Amino acid sequence: MFKPPETWTPDCLLNLGLGDQDIRAFFTPQPDVLCASLEGIELPQVTVHALAALDTTCPLEAIDRLIIYVDGSSQPNQKHLPPLRVDAEGIPDAWAFLVIGEKYVSNDQSTFHLLGWHAQQVRYDPASPNFAGALKVNSHIAEREGLFFAALWRAKLNCNLPTVFRSDSKLTCGQATGSIGAAEIDLSYSLLRGIFQFLETAMDRNDLLVEHIYGHNNDPWNEAVDTLAKNEAQRSYFLPRIDVDLNKWGTAIPFLWMLAGERFGCPTFCGEGFDVHAPDRPACMHDDMLVTANPSPSTTVANSASPIEFRISLATGNVSTLGVGARGLAGKLDYLKDQFKAFHLNFLGVQEARTKEGTLNAQDILRFCSGADSKNLGVELWCNLAQPFAFANHRPHFFQASDLLYYIETHGDCSLWSRMRCGMLTSLWVMHHTVVMLLRNVQHGGMTLRPSLTLTTLN
Repeated sequence: MFKPPETWTPDCLLNLGLGDQDIRAFFTPQPDVLCASLEGIELPQVTVHALAALDTTCPLEAIDRLIIYVDGSSQPNQKHLPPLRVDAEGIPDAWAFLVIGEKYVSNDQSTFHLLGWHAQQVRYDPASPNFAGALKVNSHIAEREGLFFAALWRAKLNCNLPTVFRSDSKLTCGQATGSIGAAEIDLSYSLLRGIFQFLETAMDRNDLLVEHIYGHNNDPWNEAVDTLAKNEAQRSYFLPRIDVDLNKWGTAIPFLWMLAGERFGCPTFCGEGFDVHAPDRPACMHDDMLVTANPSPSTTVANSASPIEFRISLATGNVSTLGVGARGLAGKLDYLKDQFKAFHLNFLGVQEARTKEGTLNAQDILRFCSGADSKNLGVELWCNLAQPFAFANHRPHFFQASDLLYYIETHGDCSLWSRMRCGMLTSLWVMHHTVVMLLRNVQHGGMTLRPSLTLTTLN
């Protein structure tokens, strides 16, 4: 799942805040976490019968799939008390998870084996190495911590074994997969989403599943973890904790997915961080490549004929909606705008924007929107009015909103055409759904526009 790379020191390092030995220890399985026996524990009859039907124990190496059941326990009469007081005087929240191993015998037959279970009380003291952000007492925190630590145990196995997580908390399952957000992005939520984002990135797409199941519905393993969590709250089993210091790892886990994210465009991991060396600069322009512009009343033109160095940068991307619908996210648009400016881009071609047709000009970003087709498709062209596109006489020159016009064509997929005309540059920009990027001359209305650029995406 994660293979520690050879370490090297790049010219520019994005430090993860952890040493190479810390990362290697994190991805080392911990054999003493799971308790393999349920002997002496009073369990529901439905669980007792299910245990009797299990096959004999089986080593992890022989298992084809893991099924992990998770549950949490909380005392409703304590939810308004200070957490540290509950920890010292009351019955703290607790959680438990149980691991079943499935071994395929044939295409339609499997055997199931108990690999073990684990249970712990929730820690409320921020100084504790096991503090996972619990700042209040309630059942949701217990469910969230249970699913987080179950996923943490799974990540430490460091193998690509297909895995199913099952919990009777629909909210916690949704927050783990990212389909449900949170009113506050606190440490507790960040750890849960962060560890599952790592598993999603590191494992094959079809090898990870998070399922919601109904509680108290005679599911033998859900009833088992419910009993184990309640027992843990009343009187701890004192099982060994997972050996991960969250005081150290708490800030790193939300970014852990980047370790396996190189295939998605993340920088290469080099032992203690990421290699973020500066990209190679374009080849130097020769004198015969420089363009001389004619004087014009436009504010973007140099006062006299002089060499002009053009620096036009652009990018494309599939954003899977800029709204707050099924795949939207509050603050997503502002984040993209910040990134657009931070990378000093002049133009951005946006695919799957799913926004209404129109023109927007705010925060020095001019946006041309093609409109969506029944909440699908939709492209946008962004222009950064605060980013210079050329330099003449050591002075920067910027696009003005009045320099660009647009119109929309729809032929199956919508396309957006933008004509830009200023004293220095006349061009035609085309934004549509396709798979190539072209630089060419375009004949339009009997007039040749040079240069012209077709903005497309590879998504």
